[in-house]
Amino acid sequence: MAIRMSGLISNLDTDSIIKELMTAKSAKKTKLEQQKTKLEWKQEKWADLNTKIYKLYTDQLSKVRLSGNYSTKKVISGNENLVTATATTAAGSGTHTIEIKSLASAQYITGAQVENLKSSDTLASKGIAAGTIIRVTVGTGDSAVVKELEVKDGTSITDFVNTMKDAGLNASFDESQGRFFISSKKTGQAGVFSIATYSADPGKAAALTTAADKLKQEAGLTDDQVTAYRTLLVDLNNKQKTYDSVKDVTSWSKLQDAKQKVADMEEGFYKQKAGQEIISERLAELKLAATDENAAAYKDYKDVETAVQRSYYKLDVDGKVMVPLEFTPAALSNAKSALRQQATATIDQKMKDGTLVYNDPDPAKNVAARNADIDAEYKRLYETYGATEEEGLNNKAKESYQKSLDSALSNAAKAYIATDAGAAKVTARAADLKAETGADSISGAVGAYKTALTDYIGTPVTSAPALLSNLGLADMKVDVSADGKTTTVSPVAGGPTGFILKGSTDAKVSLDGADMTVTGNTLTAAGVTYNLKGAQVGTTVSINVTNDSQSVYDMIKGFIKGYNDVLKEMNTLYNADSAKGYEPLTDDQKQAMSDKQIELWEDKIKDSLLRRDDSLDSVINTFRTSLQGGITIGGKNYTLASLGIVTGSYTEKGLLHIEGDSEDAAYSSKTNKLMDALSSNPEAVANALSGIFGQLSSGLQDKMKSTSLNSALTFYNDKEMKSQVTQYTKDIKDWTTKLKDIEDRYYKQFSAMETALAKIQSSTKSLTNLIGG
Repeated sequence: MAIRMSGLISNLDTDSIIKELMTAKSAKKTKLEQQKTKLEWKQEKWADLNTKIYKLYTDQLSKVRLSGNYSTKKVISGNENLVTATATTAAGSGTHTIEIKSLASAQYITGAQVENLKSSDTLASKGIAAGTIIRVTVGTGDSAVVKELEVKDGTSITDFVNTMKDAGLNASFDESQGRFFISSKKTGQAGVFSIATYSADPGKAAALTTAADKLKQEAGLTDDQVTAYRTLLVDLNNKQKTYDSVKDVTSWSKLQDAKQKVADMEEGFYKQKAGQEIISERLAELKLAATDENAAAYKDYKDVETAVQRSYYKLDVDGKVMVPLEFTPAALSNAKSALRQQATATIDQKMKDGTLVYNDPDPAKNVAARNADIDAEYKRLYETYGATEEEGLNNKAKESYQKSLDSALSNAAKAYIATDAGAAKVTARAADLKAETGADSISGAVGAYKTALTDYIGTPVTSAPALLSNLGLADMKVDVSADGKTTTVSPVAGGPTGFILKGSTDAKVSLDGADMTVTGNTLTAAGVTYNLKGAQVGTTVSINVTNDSQSVYDMIKGFIKGYNDVLKEMNTLYNADSAKGYEPLTDDQKQAMSDKQIELWEDKIKDSLLRRDDSLDSVINTFRTSLQGGITIGGKNYTLASLGIVTGSYTEKGLLHIEGDSEDAAYSSKTNKLMDALSSNPEAVANALSGIFGQLSSGLQDKMKSTSLNSALTFYNDKEMKSQVTQYTKDIKDWTTKLKDIEDRYYKQFSAMETALAKIQSSTKSLTNLIGG
């Protein structure tokens, strides 16, 4: 901002004069700013009201306009200790009887106690040799879920528990009790499960393991990926058997899906291996570029190196890494912390295994002795890096830096295959890998694995039922009745002492005289859901289903309250007092007023902004006129008034009341026609009210359709207002520029006057001196 020296010759207060002149010129800009402020306040007022109208539309109105919501049912149980019930709108009114002879229960197992058994123990250490297959089956028939665990040398108790969980069971092993606790999540026949062990052909199992190792080597796969591939192949084999058996379109479609999943995964083998090779090559290029400025990857290497160096080494005033390199205090502090933590962990481990014992009667001496040992261990550690602590910490920091650099280079190499150049190399390499054949190729390894797996799963396994007893469990068999309706589970060989097996059972009930078997403790019939709580043979419970008139009444009453709240606010805004003569305050005006005065002034304007608003008038008319009409049901004309929903006096401007409602003091003494109608003819009332309220819903839908002036779901001209605010902003900006130009012109004019006066004054002095004045 320029410093203006004015009025020195004329002795005029030029700044004050120009300020007064600018005040008059700024009136137009001030008017624009006030109009913009009022429009923004109006936007806020409408946005708040729009939210309330739309909430009424989507909440209360959406309920009362649907006839299905008037069919709420009330259910009363004669004995809630035995059964409770709920009903949908589809349920008919009436009384049902139910006798609960037995409840459904889940199958559960409590294992026998095994001393010193831990979750981390391997199955092999408990006599379940590698190659053994543990099969967990949940359910029966086509819906059964089967999970198999092939025991390896490292397979643990935890792995076994996880397999049972994967099959859909609740399973845990409690080390403190040395027992397994296993149960089905479902009750009845759907919750039947079995656990059985089998011995596979050792030669076939060994061949499959060899083939899996070869596949991992050639395709760069993990154990989890090989397992996932095996699962897909087994599923494909099962789908093929199913199709060969039934040869229908459904099984054919499932077979094609299974084939595609296998093909997609095999395609991924080539891309994954190609990516691994390109990453490895790129990493080698980056490391080679460290000592070759002419290498193509030199710049990329330097970018990575510099980024890592900035985290470890000091920077100069320009933010560049200082030369020679010098570690920052933070890097050295981190090195020291790492060695101190390592030293502390070493001492703590020795305390844990009993090598070090601090048992002096004085606790302070114990703490001091431990700290001294940590200090000694820390000294031993830094001396492995250097003769002095300073040298040792510097070398430790170098080690950390090198690890960070190696990690950053590895990440850069991995990111390279996402670039266009890297992706192109991966695609080309994948094509080369697919073209390779022979035992040492991916295609060769895939073929060998498929063959080994086919041989393995095609070879019958032999039952080995005694193995699970080492875990306090027993193999179980499932027997299905001839009609396929009943299953029983029992241990193959009785089980170890302390082993408990309780089979799952279905619920047995007699509903309205018909005997039924239910897999769970919930039964739904004819729109009524029965929740079985207890069994008592010979006791019949009555379930009474009636129309819930009170709930429907409360729904209608809730809508009327919401309707009145919104309409009352719209009426208040539309009929607000005029704020003529009130305009948003300027900064100068606000300085002369208290905060409370400012608030009252602005509230006066804000409250009047929607006075006689055309859009608001249109919405109010939709509210009132949409509910004035009637609707004919079964030859009888219904209106809100005929159902006891009336408007109040003229001064209320359309608010609704329910005659006879106990909470409406002015109308509580009248007969409650609405409740009477809901009780006597609920279906007709539902159709009538849903039709009348549907007229309001349709009217509001029309009001909030998108147009050139307003957005969808909006009851006011939000687009037009936004455009007007934008125009005001532009006009204010233009006037700001114009006023600045005018102000500058005034200062130039006064400056010119001062210059002219100075010349006159100078000439006068010269003349006076000339005539000897």
